[in-house]
Amino acid sequence: MSDIPSPEGGLPTLSDWLANWLGFQLPSIPMPQTIKNLDKAVGRILLASGENVEARIKSNTGAVKAAGKISVEGMYRELR
Repeated sequence: MSDIPSPEGGLPTLSDWLANWLGFQLPSIPMPQTIKNLDKAVGRILLASGENVEARIKSNTGAVKAAGKISVEGMYRELR
């Protein structure tokens, strides 16, 4: 990836990467509303993915806590 030109020393854009891969520069088509919609869609997908991970972690944590509580209660019942 070191041969891909990047603006101002940062990460290369998708169009830069694609132009380097294809070997020629694609014409730019101004699509401001499409870009805004794509940005919103990507944001919603990332937010939903984060919420999904959070829910999975909480459910797994709840199951572990419940299993621990049941085993502790079982120890107390055996002592009586």
